[in-house]
Amino acid sequence: MSQLIILDLSGNVIESIRADDLTAYPSLRQFIAVGNGISDIHEDAFKSLSTLQHLDFEDNELKEMIVLPESVLHLNLARNKLANIPASVANLKKLVYANFSHNKIDSNTPFSLQTESLETLDLSSNNLDTVPMKIIQSSYSNILFLHLSNNQIAVLQPSQFQNLTKLSK
Repeated sequence: MSQLIILDLSGNVIESIRADDLTAYPSLRQFIAVGNGISDIHEDAFKSLSTLQHLDFEDNELKEMIVLPESVLHLNLARNKLANIPASVANLKKLVYANFSHNKIDSNTPFSLQTESLETLDLSSNNLDTVPMKIIQSSYSNILFLHLSNNQIAVLQPSQFQNLTKLSK
């Protein structure tokens, strides 16, 4: 089992992830736990997963996120209970894909994503009342897809998108 690289526990009734639940899988690259009821993840749960690249916690009960391995490239936290972009996620320098759709994130989220690699950001179906340019300021030159549908955005400034030179949607 120590060579396991993909673990999919979707559609179960897991409510928490303890500190040692994943330590037997140091080679894990993808961890998928969609549609459980996870509301608590121990701060050391991912400590031994230095090769983790894909993390999918869609449709759970998370209000915050612990520190994740720097190796994470793809993160799906859609359909949770996040009020802002977690600081632990904002500091992922290699992040390429981030889905925060269907949460409770508003325009006052205090953290911007520090990755220069971000290509896709989904903030649809949140509580944003402005286009959140400060969230993606480090990724202006790489962002391809910016999903902002079903928010509370009332005004667009054409200049907001001028630095997003690769934006395609």
